[in-house]
Amino acid sequence: MREKQDFGAASPRLQGLQGWWAACAAARAGALCGLGLLAATAVAGAVPPPAPGSGAPVERGPGASGEDIEVAPGTSGEIDIAPEGGGEIDIAPGPEGGASDITVEGAGPGPEAPAAPPARSWSLRLPAVRLEAGGFTGSPRADGLGFGRLVVRSEGRGAGWEARIEALADLQAQGGPQGVREARLDYGETYLRLQRGAWRLTLGTQTLIWGRLDEIPLADRLSRVDATRGLLDDLPERRRALPALRVERFLGEDKLDLVVLPHFRAAALPDRDSVWYPVHRSSGEILGIDLPASVRALVRNAGIDEDGPADFHGVGLRYTHVQGALDLGVTLERTRRSLPYFRLDPPRSRLVAEYPRSTLAGFDLGFDSGRAVWRWEMAWLSDVPVTRTSGAYDRVRGLQWGGAVEFHPGDGDLRVNLQLVGQHLLDAGDVFDRTHSLDFNGSLSLPFAGDRWRLDVRWFTDLDRRNLYLNPTLAWTGLEAGEVTLSWHAFSGEAGTLGGFYRQADLVTLGWHAAF
Repeated sequence: MREKQDFGAASPRLQGLQGWWAACAAARAGALCGLGLLAATAVAGAVPPPAPGSGAPVERGPGASGEDIEVAPGTSGEIDIAPEGGGEIDIAPGPEGGASDITVEGAGPGPEAPAAPPARSWSLRLPAVRLEAGGFTGSPRADGLGFGRLVVRSEGRGAGWEARIEALADLQAQGGPQGVREARLDYGETYLRLQRGAWRLTLGTQTLIWGRLDEIPLADRLSRVDATRGLLDDLPERRRALPALRVERFLGEDKLDLVVLPHFRAAALPDRDSVWYPVHRSSGEILGIDLPASVRALVRNAGIDEDGPADFHGVGLRYTHVQGALDLGVTLERTRRSLPYFRLDPPRSRLVAEYPRSTLAGFDLGFDSGRAVWRWEMAWLSDVPVTRTSGAYDRVRGLQWGGAVEFHPGDGDLRVNLQLVGQHLLDAGDVFDRTHSLDFNGSLSLPFAGDRWRLDVRWFTDLDRRNLYLNPTLAWTGLEAGEVTLSWHAFSGEAGTLGGFYRQADLVTLGWHAAF
């Protein structure tokens, strides 16, 4: 390692410790000062060395210690080091008019000095702080919405390991005829990760979103869905952690990834009176299913059983290969569905949540071409749940495919992401569910006014049926801490579509998002 420092100048770490010691002595608050001393040590360690002077570069061998030295150009000779440092310094003459090089040979700790432990650091931060308030513009069930989220994370790392402890708290309120007050505490990503050579092992709760597409990654079956706010948030915020064992094997630029999920946790659902709940008790609709009037009458009066099985969740295996500009991936999963599928149970006048276990075999690729990034994904699924027109619950096979392109028009600041996704039920027969759909979704992001403002737009629509979700957001990013956002969420569509189900949930929100 090469360093340049002036002789006699106190290091930033030493200055930080001296300053904190003086403050502690004046305040006579031992416990508080001890914490401050640790913080000062960590901060000082991250401060870069002072600007180099005209002295020569210093090359230090392992374990070298002592003061910094500035040597005049052209100097040569030897310098003896005190016993605790040990060794000699040979000063070779530098080039004419230049500085000399100093090489520490044989320098190291004395025979009784302990070996230095590997560097370790722990941090405590708030990676997500959110406050949001809004009003519904046409819902007969609710007129206002409030939301708050706090995520607390502590991270540490050392030689060959890293660890994370994360917890999150959500507060939600819905005002109006169907009022909701709900608080949730949950774990986030909390794990221990070990790395040795080309192997990496991660044990603990993790959020894993496999798949290549944004918003609708087809291989995304390993994470727990967070449906408490419908589609109001971006995809990563609509996923929660699950207990998992992950083993990764790096093979040059290729990678083999194995994930085992020992315990099933169903999706996080909102309160049943929330406008985001997937069963609309007033209208008798179920999200994603076009039910006739006779069946809707059953739904309006039925009780709901949400409980999922407390058993093994599943396993996933993924291999990725890089070949020049082409990135290929193959995925095989056997997992339970996180979101519930509500089965009709007319004799008991109930809706029963089903979480069928299914197999997914997928293939995906991505590549750069010209000034765009292209992605493609395809997946075959077994055991896709359906409701037959007789009211019986059944499972069939399914096929999904999707393509996406991301680019910056004119190489400007505007980023555009466009996606086309097809979903098909194979040999489904007569069912209430949609047997085919063709979705067009995407997003764009445009910073402007010196990057102090940003316009984001997300949308979902169908090309074969009337269905639309539109979400423009204006963000002011001029704050030192986070950003302020003004968002509009608009829904419209036919029965059986997402936009049709939430057609009365149009919403305007004002929010503040920050990370510390």
